[in-house]
Amino acid sequence: MGYITKQDIELWFNNEVTLDDTLADDLIAKNSAYVDYIAGTKFEPTQVVDEIIDLDYDTDTFYVENKPLLSIQSIYVNNKNEFEPEWTEVDKYVIADAKVGKVKLANVVSHGLNRIKISYTYGYNQVPEIVKKLVVDLCVLDVLRIITNKKSYNDEGDVDLGTLRISGSFKYSLTKIEQLKKEIEQLKQDLYGFMVFA
Repeated sequence: MGYITKQDIELWFNNEVTLDDTLADDLIAKNSAYVDYIAGTKFEPTQVVDEIIDLDYDTDTFYVENKPLLSIQSIYVNNKNEFEPEWTEVDKYVIADAKVGKVKLANVVSHGLNRIKISYTYGYNQVPEIVKKLVVDLCVLDVLRIITNKKSYNDEGDVDLGTLRISGSFKYSLTKIEQLKKEIEQLKQDLYGFMVFA
């Protein structure tokens, strides 16, 4: 899982910093998961199988746990009780509001536990550019921290930090970290429109 590539990170450094594959994969996975966490959703299509929905009242409308809702693979209604489920497949339904995960059935379902079982896909068919930019910035910030914490830059040649390599032409300034932090905070605010609230 990851919303960017190793090359996206290295390009930020004008290819003057080279990451090994393991470090890049770890940074991308960690920061992609962090963006998912703060947004409350995943930005790649993700399948959920047999999510169980409890109903507090008789209704023809319910909400899935994960949003936005991309597609529904199956819906079953329990016609008995929570202890002896008798599942019947429903074929008449619509996604009433994908962003909030709202589904409307053709018929009313009685209240109770384990009333609906649904398999569906949520997330985004295409990762939004703002998400990619945020993940790149977070990974770059991590790399800059590794550089500053592991070793001072040596103008006399390449510096090998084990998991990354810095070419002799790379110039680094502490002000880059502060600028990057500000940009990350702005991107987090801009991400608000994609955020999913329970």
